[in-house]
Amino acid sequence: MAGFLTKIKSASSALPNQPSKDAQAKKKDDIIFEVTPLEKMLQNAGPLREDGSDKFFGFENFGNTCYCNSIVQALFYSDLFRESVINYPPYSPSNTPNGTRPKVNVTLRPPMSPTPPTPQPNKKNQTASQALKQRQAMNVGQTPAGQAVKPEDKPDTPEYKKKQAMLKGPILELASQNGAAYGMDECTFTGLKDIFLALLESNTRTGVLSPQRFLEIFKRDNEMFRNSMHQDAHEFYGLVLNDVISNVEKTARKYQELEEARRQDGLTQSVENIISAAALNHGAAGYQSPGIGWVHDIFEGVLTSETRCLTCETASQRDETFLDLSIDLEEHASVTSCLRKFSAEEMLCERNKFHCDHCGGLQEAEKRMKVKRLPKILTLHLKRFKYTEDYSRLQKLFHRVVYPYHLRMFNTTDDAEDPDRLYELYAVVVHIGGNAYHGHYVSIIKTKDRGWLLFDDEMVEPVDKHFVRNFFGDKPGMATAYVLFYQETTFEKVREEQEKEGMEEVKLATQAANVAHEDSDKGDSTPLKRQATQPAPPIPEQDSLSSLAHAQTAPDIPTPTPPAGEIPSLPVGLAAAGSARTPTVKQDGQSKEDKKREKKEREAVEKAAKQAEKDREKQAKAAAKEEEKARERQAKDDERRRREEQVQRIQTRRTEQEEFQKVLDASKKTAAQEEDARKKENGSASGSMGFLDRSKRGSKSMSRKSFSFFHKDKANSDSPTMDHENGDTPEKAEKAGKSRLSMGLGRKKSANLLSS
Repeated sequence: MAGFLTKIKSASSALPNQPSKDAQAKKKDDIIFEVTPLEKMLQNAGPLREDGSDKFFGFENFGNTCYCNSIVQALFYSDLFRESVINYPPYSPSNTPNGTRPKVNVTLRPPMSPTPPTPQPNKKNQTASQALKQRQAMNVGQTPAGQAVKPEDKPDTPEYKKKQAMLKGPILELASQNGAAYGMDECTFTGLKDIFLALLESNTRTGVLSPQRFLEIFKRDNEMFRNSMHQDAHEFYGLVLNDVISNVEKTARKYQELEEARRQDGLTQSVENIISAAALNHGAAGYQSPGIGWVHDIFEGVLTSETRCLTCETASQRDETFLDLSIDLEEHASVTSCLRKFSAEEMLCERNKFHCDHCGGLQEAEKRMKVKRLPKILTLHLKRFKYTEDYSRLQKLFHRVVYPYHLRMFNTTDDAEDPDRLYELYAVVVHIGGNAYHGHYVSIIKTKDRGWLLFDDEMVEPVDKHFVRNFFGDKPGMATAYVLFYQETTFEKVREEQEKEGMEEVKLATQAANVAHEDSDKGDSTPLKRQATQPAPPIPEQDSLSSLAHAQTAPDIPTPTPPAGEIPSLPVGLAAAGSARTPTVKQDGQSKEDKKREKKEREAVEKAAKQAEKDREKQAKAAAKEEEKARERQAKDDERRRREEQVQRIQTRRTEQEEFQKVLDASKKTAAQEEDARKKENGSASGSMGFLDRSKRGSKSMSRKSFSFFHKDKANSDSPTMDHENGDTPEKAEKAGKSRLSMGLGRKKSANLLSS
């Protein structure tokens, strides 16, 4: 046995060293790449299609050019626009046979060379299991000691997938001019057509395309895009379509001039027949009427502005075209409600009054916008960026705006063509970022018979249909839908698609159930019924500590009892330890899924707890504010009541003083009248009875002295009543009573003396 082992060692050591270099070279050339989800989906795709709808290429990013990649991808997967771009102009230049498609100058760039890993001395080659463990650790975020993992080196990240796409290739590079092949000057349209034709003529379904020349042409014609700053995808979309329209109209006018010149020169009848036939076949492409071309037929719609004067009730209309609709957003709204607000009536008043031709001046009016002609592709721009004066810059609105898969425009005029046209969502351009000055654009596009795909620069991945609904604006993160592309469809197509989706879901569910059943049959040696009903054996008290000594990280699996005559069963603690030490791959997967699910549940619970805490704080703050407001209202009510009582007391005091003054004036007046009468009486009797003057005075003093006790008693008995009635003091009342009573008694005394 030892000799056999030595022979094997010597044979392995005696191998020549020359083939090792060749083997290393083969290893370098034959780099094994992982199969991407897109490649798995396209394994049984069949032959390539002639229209290019089954080409799924990523676009290279040259630094903040994601706005271009997302919009061009959305335009390419519009069947109407792609076919129109590829088939225009209808005939090739005179130096090529008529009807042949010109070739594109495409250069295949060699794939990127992978960066060599850092050398690690005294370390053997890793096995497959070690590499798998290392990758799992990198996915979790654990890095090897002494190494810093870059984002593009961490698997299952977008950067890593983009790097792998560039390493795998093929990379189609468009870096040369090709406008002369189309009989046109080099412009945005020729650059766009180069991209479409390069994808159409590719022999592979996947890869990466470099739109370098297209960007150079676009930046040459649009000065504000010549910097490397973050640009707006919607603005880029509008400029591209306007450039294409102007290029097509310019070429159409050029063809018309050439046609007229050839007719004037008297060319042969065959050439005239060819030109006339081409003009008739492509009359809708804008050759006979440059103002109305195929771009207008696809993207252009017509809005009608209806204005009604409120003075004379005269209504006026004005039509204007649009390539997309920009709609304002509201919190917790939908695209339908935003479109309804877009067409709502607007009052023109104050500074915005309407000049009525019938009235001959500025008048108040009502205005509303309606759609008169619907486009074949409806582009909706969600106005996520709003200028705020507080910050003097554009702020992003994270409002929740729901967009449907199918849309019908209701705000159409009465004379609109096909007002019940149905649209389906086929592309969403998503903006990821906190404001308008930085961020990233990706596009999610519905492809023909391949479902929804995510286009993130160089990376292309299939996604679920429900993935599109993650960008309403209410999900965690900063990714929100920015531009929506709807294309016209019919009810029959929608019904057929729904039936296919239902059959596909049933098929997937059946496959998943079959796979689970096969895995359970392979992994379990005993029948499923016996395993599910096998009870767990009781743990004796003396073995409880031994079972606690082993920390199990996998769920307990019930072990079937062996039949008689086989190996006896182990103790419970050892059996548990053995089952924990030797888990199967399926158990590992289940445990990872359980951990992920538990982690998600913990995060959800923590999030719910935080939200509940925030709600409680808000409720406490609201209760405190309400209590403070209640206290303020109570204080205000008390102050108002106190002031009212004070005012009432002041008014009562004034009323009493006025009544007392009236009584006092009346008493003075009465006293004055009595005094006048007494003087008159005394004056009449003074001539004949002058000797009575002394007795009169004496009687007066006597009467005052003699009846002083009567005045005192009366003052004491009447003082409370007088004080309450007149508000006077007892002394004043006593003096007034004495004066009146003494005067009355004096008169009576004098009268008695005279009579005697």
